[in-house]
Amino acid sequence: MVFCHCGKDATTRTSWTLKNPGRCFYACAGQVARCGFFEWLDEKRCQACTDIIPGLLRAKNDLECLPNLSSKFDALNSPIVMNNTTNIEDSNSPLSPINVFAHNLNDYIEVEVNNEHIINDVPIQEEEDIVVSISPNGTKLYTRKVAEHLIPVKGCRFKSFEDGLQTFKSYAEKVGFSVRKGQTKWWKDAVTHKYLRCNKAGNPQPKHKFDTLDKGSLKQKRRSRFTTCDCKVHILLNFDEAQNEWVVVTFDEYHNHPLVSSINKDLNKISKKLPFSTKQYIHNMSINSVGPVKAHRLLVSLMGGVHNVRGTVTDFKNFSQSIRIFIGDRDSQMILERLRERLESLPNFFFDFVVQNGKLRSVFWADEISKLNYEAFGDVLAFDATYQTNNFCFFIGYDMVFVPFTGVDNNKNCVTFGAGLIFDETTESFIWLLECFITAHKKQPALVLTDQDAAMRQAILEVLPASRHRLCMWHIMKKLPVKISGELLQNTNIRKLLHRLVWNLFISPATFESRWQDLIEMFSLQDHEWLSEMYAIRHRWVPAYFRELPLCCLMKTTSRCESSNSFFKVNSSSANTLVQFMLCYDARLESQRYRQRLAQFKTSDTSFVGTTNLVIEKHAFDLYSHTIFLEVQKEITKGLFCCYIANKELVDGVHVYHVSHLDCRNDLTNTFQVKFESETLSTSCSCRGFTRLGYLCRHIFAVYRVNKIEKIPELYISKRWLRNVLPSSIYSLHSRYGVDNQPQSVLRTEILDLMTECCDVLRGDIEGLSTFANQLKDMRQELIKKGYREPEGKDAACSVIEELVGQPIVSEISVANPEGIRNKGTGKRGRIHAPAEKKSKKPRRVRLCHTCNKYVDDHDSRNCKKITAQAQEQENAGP
Repeated sequence: MVFCHCGKDATTRTSWTLKNPGRCFYACAGQVARCGFFEWLDEKRCQACTDIIPGLLRAKNDLECLPNLSSKFDALNSPIVMNNTTNIEDSNSPLSPINVFAHNLNDYIEVEVNNEHIINDVPIQEEEDIVVSISPNGTKLYTRKVAEHLIPVKGCRFKSFEDGLQTFKSYAEKVGFSVRKGQTKWWKDAVTHKYLRCNKAGNPQPKHKFDTLDKGSLKQKRRSRFTTCDCKVHILLNFDEAQNEWVVVTFDEYHNHPLVSSINKDLNKISKKLPFSTKQYIHNMSINSVGPVKAHRLLVSLMGGVHNVRGTVTDFKNFSQSIRIFIGDRDSQMILERLRERLESLPNFFFDFVVQNGKLRSVFWADEISKLNYEAFGDVLAFDATYQTNNFCFFIGYDMVFVPFTGVDNNKNCVTFGAGLIFDETTESFIWLLECFITAHKKQPALVLTDQDAAMRQAILEVLPASRHRLCMWHIMKKLPVKISGELLQNTNIRKLLHRLVWNLFISPATFESRWQDLIEMFSLQDHEWLSEMYAIRHRWVPAYFRELPLCCLMKTTSRCESSNSFFKVNSSSANTLVQFMLCYDARLESQRYRQRLAQFKTSDTSFVGTTNLVIEKHAFDLYSHTIFLEVQKEITKGLFCCYIANKELVDGVHVYHVSHLDCRNDLTNTFQVKFESETLSTSCSCRGFTRLGYLCRHIFAVYRVNKIEKIPELYISKRWLRNVLPSSIYSLHSRYGVDNQPQSVLRTEILDLMTECCDVLRGDIEGLSTFANQLKDMRQELIKKGYREPEGKDAACSVIEELVGQPIVSEISVANPEGIRNKGTGKRGRIHAPAEKKSKKPRRVRLCHTCNKYVDDHDSRNCKKITAQAQEQENAGP
């Protein structure tokens, strides 16, 4: 009689584990609480029995549970024969009954099942290839039939651990589970064994217990659908030093949890792992202001279904977040390193920055193409840092103001001369920014256009004394509905008269002043404060005071700046870091230069089509860009059909022509004087068209037609409008920001193009597509055999992000990120609303406050003043 630790009679049990199948032992007989007593009853069985018993039991259960299996035994190639010459203990013998049985029934029976052996095979199949069985303990065990070459059976050898990992992952992907690395065993500073396990291996998490006396236990724990259930599926790899290979020592294939069904294999953790191409796609979409959710939706549409896309929306979000986490506190340091690399690699690149108290404060940069653009089109410059409209540079933890310098190119498109990020909108910041701009471009512009910012004006007066400062007319005139009373504005035509006066391009300053005074007296606005202030600074914004300045009508408002800011805002996002913003800036700048290159191509590729028989029209086509030629062609046509010489006289040796101008109904609208010197071909018109726009007007072309001038004089050919004003080298592939010129990237793009072209050609041929797909699969297998695979681990993930952002990880941070600051004009971080929008706001909903029991629209029970009053009374009352 054997007694357990409890003093009771021990019970006899049978072990059905992998190491001791069918071996009896003593255990505690307790039903609820057991003392843990254990003692073997019989001796350990031989190895042959350990191998044979599970297989025989499984075969017995197959015969009992699957009646139709008996017909399959008749088809066995080799019958099971037991004779006296066969040593049953020699399980490795070719004539061993268990080997013969397993050899013939390898499709129907399994010898080993984890650390538990199957007694009752349950003929329940969730799918055709999934077999569900029950262990002696009543645990359901799951497996799936896959191709033999995918199973990492015992004895398999691999040249490297990565090969074994890849094989087990391929097997796991087919079966329907995920893989994680397990323990690693060392011996004398050398790795001897490595485990690869099912991702649900490990002890299950304990159930959450609630204690009414402990408030901390009532908190909801973080939910996660990835839970462990002590799954025993694994392979153990042993390193063979002699052969320098990894050998599979053990392999358990039965899971204690359901497998992923075939229709949901794309949701498995292995299948959801993002490849490099998808990560690059997410990054490129973020540069173009396409978030991860929309990027996933677009990729699903491109790939033809969700099942063809690796990764869910959450995976896309997580990777997008990992890029920002990777940059983190190294943001400012990485942006400066990026600019330093460009200074070393790009010709004629310029940048400067300010660091104060170890933190980045301001930065300015301009490349060679920006300098060439400024040299050709830098006569008129506009920049705007109005925070309400341009506050799209909200970075993580800090705000900086983005200030692009904008001009107009020879096709009347916006062109950027440089850009800067400043910490605040003070006079000192603008002075530093303009000094950097002049240092980079070496000359001052003729005209600078800004808004009414006082700090900008002071900086321009100090740094650009030779430039003429002009205020934006739109910013001034849009305030008219706010500054003038609504009754006067709605019941009179003062708004129409003011706009007609200030936007007039043909009147002189004296005429403007006279008409202004008449208008003020007409509506009795002599004491109006805002109109008096605007009249006092009229020489800074009214076009009549800029009529003598060349190209004065090229930009009268900062709409070009607004367009440029909106252009850059397309790619930027409030979640972007400085590094990501620089990538967005490069992408939009490349888009801007692509549009510039497209306009240049249109100019060179377009053939001449004349609307008149005048030779000067062909000469204008050879001179100007396509956009400007269309405008000049219109002037030549109007000069031929809508203008005629009304009178001609000779004054001091100069021919004076009175050119009458007709409208579309052939009604006389105005008469202009054109002075023409036949010897020097010097010409001027009272409309000042050449001064305003940089090319001749229709009145001068009418005079040229009379005098048979066939070419535009050199004196009146503005260089900025010529078709070849910029060197062709700026359009080369190596001068483009958005192009990855690395050899591997070029080859990768070429391969993708070739594959796409082949698919397009074979899109209707099923047999051809199948053959092409099989060839690609064979090529993939060859690459895997050669050891080519996607690297894994944290280092690999960091290297991918480094490749995407174009900056290596920075170990030392010498420049910290700037702190946030409330710049002027930020307000409540919302845009300014027009008066009409303010009037159209919906009234607040009236609701009952349960504290004061009143129906109100300005508070609720959470912020009721009665609560504050009661708290104040209790505080005054004291303890």
